[in-house]
Amino acid sequence: MIMATAIITVTDNRERNVIMRFLAVLLFSAFITQQAVAHGNHRPTVTRDQALAIAVNISKQFAGSDPQLGFGALPESWSNVSTTDANIFQRGQGYYIVKVVNEDEGQPLYVLISESGEVYDANLTGNFTSLK
Repeated sequence: MIMATAIITVTDNRERNVIMRFLAVLLFSAFITQQAVAHGNHRPTVTRDQALAIAVNISKQFAGSDPQLGFGALPESWSNVSTTDANIFQRGQGYYIVKVVNEDEGQPLYVLISESGEVYDANLTGNFTSLK
């Protein structure tokens, strides 16, 4: 009887150890997966056409309103620009610089947009010192 109890206890301990190892591996895997997902970029990359549309929309918003970016309010004629007035001036790792030209003014506006569609900056020169 003592021998049978000892064998059952050893077997129970082995099963418990296997289950504990399995749970430890499962928890570790869940932690690693969560960390990998948490540090990834969750936003899809915008297309060329989407970048142009974003830049045109920003240009229209700046018409008659000072965006506090150093160049003042754009003339009201900027509210008439369209995506045909825009093109990709520069494409870099993680960003677009879109050039929007207002034919009425003869002055381009350059808009710095991230790959995820966030507008970082805009100016009249196309030079963004924050870019490396």
